[in-house]
Amino acid sequence: MPGGYTHITVAQLAIEEGRSKRKGLLHDDAKRALAKWKKFVIVGAVCPDYPYLNLLSGESEDWANAMHKGNAVDMLREAVKGVRAIPDNNTRQKCLAWLFGFASHVATDGTIHPVVNLKVGEYETHKLEHRTCEMSQDVFIHDPLKLGTIEVNKQISTNVQQVSDPNNPDRMDPDIARLWQDSLNVAYRGHQPALPSPDVHAWHRAMRQMIRIAESGNMLFPFARHMVAENGIVYPASPDQQYIQNLEVPSGARMDFKPIFDKALENVLELWGWLSLSLQGQPSPLDTVANWSLDTGIDENDHMVYWS
Repeated sequence: MPGGYTHITVAQLAIEEGRSKRKGLLHDDAKRALAKWKKFVIVGAVCPDYPYLNLLSGESEDWANAMHKGNAVDMLREAVKGVRAIPDNNTRQKCLAWLFGFASHVATDGTIHPVVNLKVGEYETHKLEHRTCEMSQDVFIHDPLKLGTIEVNKQISTNVQQVSDPNNPDRMDPDIARLWQDSLNVAYRGHQPALPSPDVHAWHRAMRQMIRIAESGNMLFPFARHMVAENGIVYPASPDQQYIQNLEVPSGARMDFKPIFDKALENVLELWGWLSLSLQGQPSPLDTVANWSLDTGIDENDHMVYWS
């Protein structure tokens, strides 16, 4: 999967593009949600990796693996139903913003992960190599932002804090937790009954713990899936160019990472447009598109979703 900072940066850019530069892409409710609840978009963009941070829980890792291997589009469809059923404008828009962030992760993984697989091999048997590649790409994407590491970590900490339960910061916002748990139960446990009940509050608490560690040091912190790699999880001072330049892509061509990143952004915006249609009750490609693996970018019909 792409690194956590790559996911956050894609989501940040998609918010600006979707709100002001892509006329007709999003309905007004979505635009208002992205403007008012931006922090929920940012946190949603890393939520599929949240369970990996709960390092001592095998059940949490089972959930993270399940979310990456299939049914992610089913979860988006279920979440759309949940969001549409919320009568209160603020609550609905808050949940909509989080859903858009989650969807950005789905599209970004589906775009970038196949390229990483070609470079270093499949994740299951090359976890350390994935970590090395993706952390170099994170550093490459982070550098142009011209933000110091302390400032970046503080921003992430503030975002996570804002998506916490106001009465208990170690628990996730109750509206988001309810939407996420309900959607996970239908989309995943209906097909995999052995999965335990999803404990999104434990995942959120683990994320807060990792962020506190990050704020204690002047370094980019390797949150998200990188935490389950064996060791050596310190970000490099500069990106290794073998992971940035002249990368083979599934079409057989070669591309640098920046245009690959730009392609991921376009795919996120496309998926957001589909979500916007579905949230309005209009026909949408989201109604019928097949689930794809976030690990491989290949759907249930053995189709490479973003590279065919």
